[in-house]
Amino acid sequence: MPHQNRVVRAVALIIISCALSTSPSALAQAFPSKPIRLVTPFPAGSGADLLDRPMAEHMSKTLGQPVILDSRPGGGGVVASEYVKSQPADGYTMYHASNALISQSLRKDARTDIKRDFSPIGPIAYVPAVLAVNVDTGIKTLKELLERARANPGKLNYASYGVGSGAHVFMELLKQEARVFIVHIPYQGAAQAALDTAAGRVEMTLSVPPVIRPFVASLGGNGRLQMLAVGSAERAPMLPEVPGMRESGFPNIDFRLWGGLVGPARMPSEIVDTLARAKDAAFKDPKVLEPTERAGQTPLYGGPKEFAQIIDREYDATVKLIKAGVKIE
Repeated sequence: MPHQNRVVRAVALIIISCALSTSPSALAQAFPSKPIRLVTPFPAGSGADLLDRPMAEHMSKTLGQPVILDSRPGGGGVVASEYVKSQPADGYTMYHASNALISQSLRKDARTDIKRDFSPIGPIAYVPAVLAVNVDTGIKTLKELLERARANPGKLNYASYGVGSGAHVFMELLKQEARVFIVHIPYQGAAQAALDTAAGRVEMTLSVPPVIRPFVASLGGNGRLQMLAVGSAERAPMLPEVPGMRESGFPNIDFRLWGGLVGPARMPSEIVDTLARAKDAAFKDPKVLEPTERAGQTPLYGGPKEFAQIIDREYDATVKLIKAGVKIE
């Protein structure tokens, strides 16, 4: 009998040891042991792409495993977000979330929910949203644009980089505040939206400085686009010559485009923290920070708590827009 007891205890110890070896803490200690994918809903060459590449390269060095960009544009971000939602919550799939993921969550036909289906890892950056028009319109100010829109309801078009995108939400908010009707033309990416606006196929677009730079004379471009305003309440430091919303007559609008990292729901906290630290380390390196700032991006530091606060704040604000009648579908 004593011998049997010793055997039972030995077996029990083996079982406990195996259980501990596969616990979340043990798994986190071994993380990462293979390449990590950073899925983006943006096409190559987008403003986000200019940030993601140097960040991913630095994270690869910190983590000791490659961080590989995986571009999956389409459906205003739905293609990429649904893919990430379906992946194991093991830290090997991250997603570059943006304002659009909140809009997707609040659509009537929503197939993903930013609060239910994803684990926040940390914010990446924010960037000014710039409203620009084709120079052939002759429009020089936001006031002139809105006056023309009121005089010609439904005759002007704006290009966004997708249904439910930050550009879409901002323009619908502006339309509601100004009480004008401007037709929405969604594109699959900001670059094509800006190109078609510069070419005169649509009258205006909301974009980011890196994307519109080739077409804006004051930014060294060919002068085919005229910047009218930034979406934030005050002027953006990198575009001091462009009015903000407050001085443009819209004190209730304070809109910024942001990005952050999320993973599938229920990721172990240890793995989330590892990825967040690697992300922050990247933006403390001048080789990553300097080109990021030159591209008009302001880095944001912090982990899941800080990013959850940003998500909650904008989620609540977008709910208010929908209740007020702003359509994001």
